[in-house]
Amino acid sequence: MQVPFDAPQDAWLSLAVLNRLQLGIAILDATGSIFFANARSRELLGAADVVAKGAGERLRFVDCVLDRKFRRALGQIASGGAAVENASEVFVVQRPRSAQMPLVIAVCGLALKPTGGSPRLLVTFADAADALSTTNVGRLAEFFRLTPAEQRLTQYLASGGRLSDAAREFGVSPHTVRNQLRAVFEKSGVQRQADLTRLVMTGGTANFPAMHRQLNNTGRESSHAFH
Repeated sequence: MQVPFDAPQDAWLSLAVLNRLQLGIAILDATGSIFFANARSRELLGAADVVAKGAGERLRFVDCVLDRKFRRALGQIASGGAAVENASEVFVVQRPRSAQMPLVIAVCGLALKPTGGSPRLLVTFADAADALSTTNVGRLAEFFRLTPAEQRLTQYLASGGRLSDAAREFGVSPHTVRNQLRAVFEKSGVQRQADLTRLVMTGGTANFPAMHRQLNNTGRESSHAFH
């Protein structure tokens, strides 16, 4: 479905919507310079105790090792050429000075490159507790058309549960949970439990190719998968 957009009259509406999302969203370039950050991303970063902004509004992490990995990911994804929009990297940031769950950061390429400039990169920030909520997992399950049993298993595994314990937890056979997991993999486009956890933690942004395939197959809007 195409929605007409009359800029700049409707620009305020887009900004209002982005600022209401529970997913933190920022647009950066390959150097880490911030072009846009919604309210949720500023809130998460301000409470993380691990992030700092340097000169020129560049996003930097207090942890030097993490900062180097993050900057390397930005450069590698930005230099990906035509495949930049299919590239992604995910970081799970521990917050040792608070009782909060980790901060999950996903970096994805965008099919957007200003004239004479570097590609723009989408960076999302999610509190792990928010990402694992029944509501958010339900939205992702709706997008990939998971059954209630497949959604239950997805949330259980993403929350740290073991596949070997799932059958006993849900009162079904091990064969049943293996078949359910296989179905989740096929529908979501991931191949490992670790990738499934990343997918849940990032609201789908860690698996852009699968999201695109799903849109092509169904013609449905994707916005509800990123709330």
